[in-house]
Amino acid sequence: KAKANNVGVEFLLSPHYFPGTKNYQDRLKIAGVEYDTEDRESSEGVFLSYNVANENAKRVIADYIKALFDWFEKNNMTSAINSIILSNEPIFRTTWYSDYYTPLFREFLKEKYGTVEAMKSELGSKYSSFDSISMPDYNTASENKTGLDYDWVEFNDKVFVSWHEFIAQEVKKYTDKPVSVK
Repeated sequence: KAKANNVGVEFLLSPHYFPGTKNYQDRLKIAGVEYDTEDRESSEGVFLSYNVANENAKRVIADYIKALFDWFEKNNMTSAINSIILSNEPIFRTTWYSDYYTPLFREFLKEKYGTVEAMKSELGSKYSSFDSISMPDYNTASENKTGLDYDWVEFNDKVFVSWHEFIAQEVKKYTDKPVSVK
């Protein structure tokens, strides 16, 4: 109807709703994705219930995007779409999956500072090695934030940007329409 009425569509992919139904949860389980049912409520709410770096989760999302664009084509909807919105008000915390991300966070710090001594000098931290660093507690009061907390924000943002880049690349396999995150 949008095309017939000369109305353009900004289509929201909604990967944050993706595992929300029993069917999607089953598909994630079949694909070997650990679907996290732990309550991730925060002041910002819950966005994703799976680790964005999980290769099986990425495969399921890629399959979802392909099926979606196949459906658009089959139903003659492609020309009505002006752009694809990858996600809406996205939130992801690597601290939710600290067993997976802590070693990667340590590597990020090694790349950023080179040595523990350089990190200690820059941040005034007390760590004796990169291996002794844990993921910061995101829920601590804002007045207690340290340089390491800000490094974590930078690291977390890199992880989440990478996930959005992955989704954008998958979408671009099927369309040259603009993509965005809002």
